[in-house]
Amino acid sequence: MANMCTNILYCRTEHESDLKKVEDFLEKHFEVFQQTYIDSLEAEFESCWDYPEVKMNRLMATLEHKGELYMRVLSYCLEDEYACLRVFKNGKWEIK
Repeated sequence: MANMCTNILYCRTEHESDLKKVEDFLEKHFEVFQQTYIDSLEAEFESCWDYPEVKMNRLMATLEHKGELYMRVLSYCLEDEYACLRVFKNGKWEIK
């Protein structure tokens, strides 16, 4: 069995259509717990081994207003001593 990585996501945007795309994508591709607010979304979901980079890149490709979107994802797997914080702002990802 693969070690499971926990991902805690926060997303904020003024564009309701992009927020809805994030929400729908997470529901389609992960077993997710999420809470949606007027201009933001908080979610927790699991992936195998580490941060689901390929899937998240597919999500980002569908968004229309990337330059105005803020997202952060804290991914960790304590069993593997893995932790990573990724922040998306100004249209690009940074790994902290």
